[in-house]
Amino acid sequence: MPVENELKFILNLDCLEDIKTELLTYPNARKLKIWQGYLTSHARIRHIEEGKNHRYVFTYKLKISGGQTVEIETDISTHDFIKLVEAVNEKIIKDRISIEMGDETWEIDFLKDPKTGNIYLIIAEVEMPEWQYVPTVIPNFISNHLVFPVPKNDKRFNNKQLGSPTEVRKLYEIVKNKSSK
Repeated sequence: MPVENELKFILNLDCLEDIKTELLTYPNARKLKIWQGYLTSHARIRHIEEGKNHRYVFTYKLKISGGQTVEIETDISTHDFIKLVEAVNEKIIKDRISIEMGDETWEIDFLKDPKTGNIYLIIAEVEMPEWQYVPTVIPNFISNHLVFPVPKNDKRFNNKQLGSPTEVRKLYEIVKNKSSK
C-alpha cells in the first residue's frame, strides 16, 4: 500500500525567476505542465505533459490510522479523462520542476491563474520514504527562498485548497508577513 510521506515549503514569489533558473541547473530536472481537477475530496484527475509526452492519471488519497495518507495512482485513457473532466469541481494549473536527490524527490510547483497565466504561489514538496521524517538535505533552492515551512497538519496548503488564486494570494501574504517578523 503506497503511503504518501511529504513535507511542503512555501517559496518567495519575489524570487520567481531566480528559483526557476536555479532549478534548471540540475541535470536531472524534469519540466512538467499539469492540469488537475478534483472529483471529490479524495479523488482527482490529472493531465501531465512532459515535452511531447502526455499522461492522464487518476489518483485516490485517503487518510488512515496514524495520520498517514494512502495514495493510489493509475494511468487512465484519454477517453476516460475527457469523460471525467465534466465532473470536476475545482481545478489547478501548474508548471512543475521535479528533481530527484537520492531517495527523495523534490517537486516545485508554480501555480498559475487560469485567467491570466500569472503565477500566484510557489510551493515545494519533498517526497520521502515512508519511514523518513525529515529530508536528508534541504537544498539551497529551498533554504535561500523559504517563506514558510508548512506544518504537516496545516490543511490550508493541501492542493485542493489552492485552486482560488485570490484566496491563495491572501494566504501567502499572511504567512509571508508572519515569517518576516
